Amino acid sequence: MADDGSLYYELGNILMFMLSSEKLLSLCNDTKTLNSLYHTAHKKIEVYNPETGKAEKPDTENGYKFELFIHNFLPFCKEGKFGAMKVNREDEFGPVKNANGKDGVMVNDSPASARALLLAQHTKWASNTCEKLGKAEHDDFEKEIDLLLTYEGEGDGLTACC
Repeated sequence: MADDGSLYYELGNILMFMLSSEKLLSLCNDTKTLNSLYHTAHKKIEVYNPETGKAEKPDTENGYKFELFIHNFLPFCKEGKFGAMKVNREDEFGPVKNANGKDGVMVNDSPASARALLLAQHTKWASNTCEKLGKAEHDDFEKEIDLLLTYEGEGDGLTACC
């Protein structure tokens, strides 16, 4: 963190990449390169307990998981075009990695937080459309917009929200 409290690295990578199927298949068929890219992770793997008849998670790591990440292929994509997009996280990224909280407690990266981000975006789109139409008054409740009517809040598909 910088002296003024701001972040040195304010950007992140949400690991969304587009590769042609031809390029992806060529990378996957190159076994020498592919085998060098695997990561080994020591994990707690559930084991069947014959006494209880159930699978149980051990207290310590008992196995290995071999992981391959798509971003490890990027150094091998030199002949193609490469670019990055800077976007607002709240508009473009609503991951679901955690369960919803108990008793209405909001948990980051949960289905509830992703839903809240989507509804906030749709409500913002509806408010912007109402303003463009010269209608300052609009309903004060969350809105879910049919994405078959609009790609990012443009067009006539939102006029019913005002």
